[in-house]
Amino acid sequence: MTQKKHSLKTILTFIIPSLIGLLLFMTPISIDGAITIPIAIVSKALQAEMGSTIQLIVTAIVVLMAFASVLTKLLNPQFIRKNHFLRTLLKVNLFWLTTRVLGAIFIVMVYLQIEARGDHFFGYGRLSIK
Repeated sequence: MTQKKHSLKTILTFIIPSLIGLLLFMTPISIDGAITIPIAIVSKALQAEMGSTIQLIVTAIVVLMAFASVLTKLLNPQFIRKNHFLRTLLKVNLFWLTTRVLGAIFIVMVYLQIEARGDHFFGYGRLSIK
């Protein structure tokens, strides 16, 4: 078996993101007497800066991508067929399309605080007395 030599650029392309990941996700730090990880600090700062807007942004992205995936499935536009990035992002099989659409429905329900109880839809849990 032959050994493949990797260039310094290839090695650093692997090592640098790995070290950043270790630093962000695995390095415990103490802040105000509590142990946490750096990514949690970044997340809390982002949440404090953006407030409740972040929920709307995430909801809009999920719904937009589900809608774009459905349109791609139905219309199969030429500009998506020709663009490798858009094609791999939006042209998915039926399982993943269904997953995206259901995910979009659920995230909108959570965002709008719509409660979906089974007894509203299927009549379960009711006592029927005749």
